[in-house]
Amino acid sequence: MTQFIIFEVEDEVFDQIQETAKDNEAFCIREERQGYRMVHVIDRRDWQEIKAAIDRMTGRLIYQTADLLIDISQRTIFKDGKQLVGGEEIFYVLDIFLHHPQRVLNRETLITMIEARSKNEIYDNTLSVSIYRLRRLLGTYNGKPYIRTVPKSGYMWIYEVKKSRI
Repeated sequence: MTQFIIFEVEDEVFDQIQETAKDNEAFCIREERQGYRMVHVIDRRDWQEIKAAIDRMTGRLIYQTADLLIDISQRTIFKDGKQLVGGEEIFYVLDIFLHHPQRVLNRETLITMIEARSKNEIYDNTLSVSIYRLRRLLGTYNGKPYIRTVPKSGYMWIYEVKKSRI
């Protein structure tokens, strides 16, 4: 497990570290021990493994958004009661959007996050193809696509996401 420990962190710096860690799917905590203020950042790949183990112990996480019901761990998507079938690569992209709904994610951030989940190198064209396939698979809800392209900024999942455990 990769862990970074940073000593003597001011509040403003901690907030920046926490935001960066969150953007990269890392786990970040602050503690005071023996008069030192420390920040622990667990590498995002290790955090994914820890998170998966926690999910297995606490039940599967189900996402509900617009007219979709999604179980990333089982790679299933239901739309209007019908199961949709898609390739593994689209679930990496979908998982990221479900964790960051209604937030613009640039291409570089998406590629970094997909690489962390897939443990493979992702190219710019691979991202474009994955987003195209995901859009084609999901279609629209009330005439609107689930993923909006924000010119010169990135992509955004436009609907609210609710999470529950089963």
